[in-house]
Amino acid sequence: MRRRLRQQSLLLIALIALIAPLALSGCATRSSQTEVAAAPESLAEARVVRLISIWQEQLCRYIVQEGTGDDAVLAELRKLRSSNALRPARITFGVLNVGADTPEGDGWDVQGVLVGMQKRGVFIRYVFVVGIVGYEGYLPTKIQDIRLVGLAPLAGTLLWETGAADPATVERYRQVFTGAAASRFPGDDDNFRMTSSPNRVSVHEIRSGADWVLKVRANLRDVRGASVSSVRTPRGESAGDGCRRRG
Repeated sequence: MRRRLRQQSLLLIALIALIAPLALSGCATRSSQTEVAAAPESLAEARVVRLISIWQEQLCRYIVQEGTGDDAVLAELRKLRSSNALRPARITFGVLNVGADTPEGDGWDVQGVLVGMQKRGVFIRYVFVVGIVGYEGYLPTKIQDIRLVGLAPLAGTLLWETGAADPATVERYRQVFTGAAASRFPGDDDNFRMTSSPNRVSVHEIRSGADWVLKVRANLRDVRGASVSSVRTPRGESAGDGCRRRG
């Protein structure tokens, strides 16, 4: 009897030794399948520059195709917003699902909100706050970058100025949000205030206390080395073909 019990115990120990690695392996496999990588806090500068240049090109095309090159058409953008929105008069322009042609559905939305105009003599500079929201599997993850972008129309040419990276300011803006609102830009109740001087523009978001600064050209008559696109249609080409940003 004692011998039989000993044999049964040894058999049970052997079975446990055989099954345990399989069970642990199965657990490890299930765990790795359910993990979702966290969205990166910020994007590489080259990626941000590329995404903003796409937004600029599409805004230029809107001016060319909807306004025949007249920047006054920007005021028409408010008519595209629902009258039931919290701020129906807000002027925004967005480019959605940039790069989301992959099977995984990863990409970005680039949204710009017009926060003011700076007038210098005969020149006008439109100032946008532009936010980049990342997507994973077609779902928004996080606001990944926010920059100031200036647009100055100059006799058939659009001159662009883009602010420098400021991760601390972006994080300060993000901290006022929770839940789904943390992955949307602009917020319905954002409150932007712009101030300007001859060589810089500043924008303050009142709720979060976030501040952005854009260094600008004091003399818009001199466009040497500037980043520009054209609202003129090259001969033999379609409207908007001159909008690819140069410089």
